[in-house]
Amino acid sequence: MSKKLFRRILFSFILPLISTCVCKNAKKTHATMPAIENIIEAKKNTNKAIPKQQRSIIIWDHGTLGLSKTASPTFFKSIPGLWHTNMYTKGNSLFDVGTTLTNNAPDQFPQEDLYFFGWSGKLSIEARIEAAEELYDLILAKRDEYIKKDGVAPKIQIITHSHGGNVALHLAEVQNRRNRTFIVDELILLACPVQERTKPLIQDPMFKHIISFYSKLDLIQILDPQGLQDMKKIWLGTKKRNSDTPFFSERRFPDQNNLTQVQVKINGRAITHLEFILKKFVRRLPLMIEELRVEKNWQL
Repeated sequence: MSKKLFRRILFSFILPLISTCVCKNAKKTHATMPAIENIIEAKKNTNKAIPKQQRSIIIWDHGTLGLSKTASPTFFKSIPGLWHTNMYTKGNSLFDVGTTLTNNAPDQFPQEDLYFFGWSGKLSIEARIEAAEELYDLILAKRDEYIKKDGVAPKIQIITHSHGGNVALHLAEVQNRRNRTFIVDELILLACPVQERTKPLIQDPMFKHIISFYSKLDLIQILDPQGLQDMKKIWLGTKKRNSDTPFFSERRFPDQNNLTQVQVKINGRAITHLEFILKKFVRRLPLMIEELRVEKNWQL
């Protein structure tokens, strides 16, 4: 047999075997490949926008300024409206509060979400109601900004000092007169004078969770004579005498399920009214809030 004939015969046997193997492998490969429509669908899924995280609008609301502003204008300076920390300068109480919170708890108090509400700080119910009206409108406007940017409504946390707490409580009255509403997810009251005029407002469903801090060494909290307002109204004949109304303000609200009241001591010592806005207390505040949330099983 010639070599040429032998090669032809050998090739005729090997070619079908090779073709069979290739076809089998091709079938296996085809079976494991996803269909083209599945590839397109997978690509669509990877291009879907990731939902943006819900942020919080955090507002610090100062208290009555009065003589304090006259005695120390730089420290107690307050800019009307809603502003970030960078609108204030070193040596100002609100600047100190803002930098202390953001430096000690940047995740809990991010600088871009922390605002300070400035109002007249006058020692009168009328001034506090007027401030509440303004604050209400500012919160709605700021909430709309967050919704436009994030696509989701932010949570709202308000931290108040002294009569700033009563400004915040008056928000419930304002809301009852408005068409647009919102929920205050967490209201933190620092040394808020408890008065008959605003005490029932703490029960309003507008306030989801409330923490009230007070100190027995804080005399200013209770010195505001709410009884004088009643005496004036009684004298004018616009109100009947009520012997149940205390002449001075009080420290504690009546207990309720969504309210936690905490007596403050630092290193075993009660603190004064002013100390609630100084670094020694403020730097501890984020951890105290977090611990109370865990204890009460609350989430902001």
